Amino acid sequence: MRFIKIKFDGTKVKLEWEIAKKDGEPDIFSLTSTDLPAPEFQTALDNLRIFVEEICELPQGYCQNAEIRGVSFSYGGDDEIMGAVITALKTLKTANSPLTINTPHLPSDDYSGNNPNVLCLSFDCIQALNNLCDCAENYVNGVRKQQNLFERAEQKVEPEILEVSRKQHRVGKHFQNELQKIIDKDEGVTKISISSPLFENGREVVIAEKQKLN
Repeated sequence: MRFIKIKFDGTKVKLEWEIAKKDGEPDIFSLTSTDLPAPEFQTALDNLRIFVEEICELPQGYCQNAEIRGVSFSYGGDDEIMGAVITALKTLKTANSPLTINTPHLPSDDYSGNNPNVLCLSFDCIQALNNLCDCAENYVNGVRKQQNLFERAEQKVEPEILEVSRKQHRVGKHFQNELQKIIDKDEGVTKISISSPLFENGREVVIAEKQKLN
């Protein structure tokens, strides 16, 4: 998984990523959700402020209160070198709308591999961007600021996710397997289920049930 876009405006997360295939073009996936991300996701964005200052040659501390809205990634050259553009919003005292700052596109390394003088992202910036990508991948895998799998099961809404990683299914299956272990070990518990008027005909959904012995 490698990300093409990571965006968060304070209320909505938008992610776009691709997964390579053995043959042909990679598969492209996108996710849009109003689920707030985990705190480390926001921290990873905030940590990019200093690099906006450095790349754009802005005064130290100028972006201290800037809002990092996202990063656009690219991959070029024979070695698929990562490049990035960081977007930030800076509130101005002289205007009703914020100043939008887009850093110039910079690669993480020389595309050709033989130009030591090419301008590239700093090592620290690359590390910060990789950390943001890790947080975004965690989000895709279901890590949120507030997560309750039981509440998720009861919700009956139109999905906001355009394409969903299969890893989310595996996480839910693992959770169900752990509940099944509890049921099998505890003689006082025979079944765990959920019932809700949101389910069709108010039916009961069994999550785990004690196995009957023959």
